[in-house]
Amino acid sequence: IYTLICSNKADLPIQTMCKRLGVSPSMYYEWCTRKPSQRSVNDRILTERIRQMHVMSDYAYGRIRIQAELKDMELQVNLKRIERLMCLAHLHGVSRLRGYVVTTQRALRRHNV
Repeated sequence: IYTLICSNKADLPIQTMCKRLGVSPSMYYEWCTRKPSQRSVNDRILTERIRQMHVMSDYAYGRIRIQAELKDMELQVNLKRIERLMCLAHLHGVSRLRGYVVTTQRALRRHNV
């Protein structure tokens, strides 16, 4: 909501937008001066690492392989966190289909009618 207010503050008064959106103007001004949390900073750094790994894998790696790569780098990250960050960054792994081999041969009978 605050991002919306910030992007439209040149067109509309902040007081009016806050009233219409149901937030207090003081909270908007606090949001403008607030520093990002440590978690969001870490998420941005981790998202950038995930993006680099995804590109280096030719856009094939999904959350499980990304987690394995991070573990090799001695970073323990939860699978759900990786999934959430990949979803927010619009990164998706590629599922490669394996060849299908028929192992059963049916006996074909011809019926003369």
